[in-house]
Amino acid sequence: MPELVLHANGRTWTLDASRSYTIGRDQQADIPCVDRRVSRRHLVIRCDGGTWAIEDLGSANGTFADGCRIQRMEIGHGSIIRLGDVSTVTRLDFTGAPAVVNGDQAPRPEGPATAEGPAAALSIDRDPSGVHRLVLGQRLRIGRAQDNELVVEGPYVSRHHAEFRPLPGGRFEIVDLGSHNGTYVNGRPVDRRIIGPHDIVGVGHSTFRLAGDRLEEFVDTGEVYFSARGLTVTVGRGRTILDDVSFGVPEKSLVAVIGPSGSGKSTLLRALTGYRPADRGQVFYDHRDLYAQFAERATGLSRSAYLMSKVIVLGLITAMQGVVICAIGFSVRRLPARGLLMPTAVEVCVVIGALGFTAMMFGLVISALVRTPEKTMPLLVMFAVVQVVFTGVLFKLFDAPGIEQIGWLMPARWAVAGSGTTLDLGHTMPPWDLERPDDIDPLWAHTVAQWGIDLGVLLAIGLVCGFAVARLLRRHEPEVMRD
Repeated sequence: MPELVLHANGRTWTLDASRSYTIGRDQQADIPCVDRRVSRRHLVIRCDGGTWAIEDLGSANGTFADGCRIQRMEIGHGSIIRLGDVSTVTRLDFTGAPAVVNGDQAPRPEGPATAEGPAAALSIDRDPSGVHRLVLGQRLRIGRAQDNELVVEGPYVSRHHAEFRPLPGGRFEIVDLGSHNGTYVNGRPVDRRIIGPHDIVGVGHSTFRLAGDRLEEFVDTGEVYFSARGLTVTVGRGRTILDDVSFGVPEKSLVAVIGPSGSGKSTLLRALTGYRPADRGQVFYDHRDLYAQFAERATGLSRSAYLMSKVIVLGLITAMQGVVICAIGFSVRRLPARGLLMPTAVEVCVVIGALGFTAMMFGLVISALVRTPEKTMPLLVMFAVVQVVFTGVLFKLFDAPGIEQIGWLMPARWAVAGSGTTLDLGHTMPPWDLERPDDIDPLWAHTVAQWGIDLGVLLAIGLVCGFAVARLLRRHEPEVMRD
């Protein structure tokens, strides 16, 4: 009996002639489909008398071949069937099986096609946006600069990005020219790779495919089919945030993700973008597996880069807040002739550096606890206000013991104290209470011991916050902590 290979939604199945297969949105279907225009039991594929055929099972939106709606049709190598309507991107491509496989079994999903797989040539399901002629014996350089043979625009394309180089026997290889964002073949970054007719080369937002002596270019404009299948994310002690989520988004369509706080919206978006892949399930972009084949779409979105952006944006904001608070109080002070252990300016810089570290850890604790921008930024602003109010810089605003005790936790409070110890403010500023000349803040005592205590407490608060950040990241972002 002849076997048939089915390519659909970026996956490949080898169909056994001894059994039939159903296709539909039903999760119990032999070949499930997530497109909303596909019925739960849409069609069946079977082999009768050595001939493969498909039969529509009374679907609501129909089955189409060559632009015509069909009820039953014989299929074979090269057949293309569309489900739902004539313009839908949910299509079935059939090719002959390369080898005979024995056994009575369910269709075998063979994963994303590679350079050796027959489905690789079908992984771009649209007409090329441009065709370029390759001349044997001549190189073809790709990049953003105008002196390249092939100019490709885009923020992720270097001036001289990559080069197609001819090889004996009419073959070509792709060589990365030290580009910033890399060159990809079948979704994998490469420095040098021989290119076959089924390989897909990614440069920025453009992809290329060899077709004889032609180089076909496909520019990603975003008008592609996007789907998720069986996404499941488990965190903590086996708590499931996403449970078998599946849906499809046809081109030029929108999907709203609505839910209360903590319902998994951010987790779903991270899984869909590839920033934090789901523990189980697949995401398809333009019929290609985002996790396995589409690493170039994650350019600039790696988990390590995202963590660094948190450090820079959230941490440095709080560090700058603390430094400004401290600088306001001492900007008009006159530095003494000498410091306690080192030059006065150096001592003040040491205190400000410690303040920056501790304030940064405070900011990261806030971001790790909340993890949503709409809540993080207001909390950071509130943190700045708290530092100003509870510290009071050089002005004693409160006598309430409770508020004063909270002030001990503020990095700016200890930075002011450390700087004050260096500057000997206890002798250069009037006492807080003019009726009690001895009422001077003991934190500002001009001694080495007091300066060490002030700085030590400041760093201790920062280290405690840093430990809390590490624990929170290990719980919420385990992949980052393993990188």
